[in-house]
Amino acid sequence: MTMPTADDNLSEAAARRPHLSPWSTTMTPPDLTATPFGLDDDGIAWVRSTIDAMSMEEKVGQLFINLNNRFDEAFVNEVIDGYHPGGMRYNHTDAASVQAHIRQAQSRTKVPLLVASNIEAGGNGACTDGTLVASPLQTASTPDTDAARLMGVVGGRESAALAATGPSPRSSTSTTTGATP
Repeated sequence: MTMPTADDNLSEAAARRPHLSPWSTTMTPPDLTATPFGLDDDGIAWVRSTIDAMSMEEKVGQLFINLNNRFDEAFVNEVIDGYHPGGMRYNHTDAASVQAHIRQAQSRTKVPLLVASNIEAGGNGACTDGTLVASPLQTASTPDTDAARLMGVVGGRESAALAATGPSPRSSTSTTTGATP
């Protein structure tokens, strides 16, 4: 006799509660053609088939963003293969290490990772060699309201150069690494 897996137990529970299915008739599915998704029919088909092919463990993992303070290959493999996170976040290391870690993580995951970046003080929230513009308190205390926008521009450009995703401005060249995103 084989032991039931977590997927088996979750599938049985889901069968008893079909109204909790993400595609149930009681829930309106998102319009994947609208902003912020903007997907065509092929993109929508990929999303749906990818979700359908994921185990319950993989779906739960998508809810989490892992904060990485270790950068060795064995660690990233363990995190991706064992926990299936929806994203990664980095700090306390240099841009080259962050970029290498992102490439390694993205190469192992079934679903592209969201790469978050903590840029409220400039590009140094993403990596140690990013540009420190000012602390949030320093920015808030200046009479120049453009300071906050400029801090966001620097942080966004440097995060984009690291391959961070999300609502940050894109840049053609990183002031941190000289790399293009």
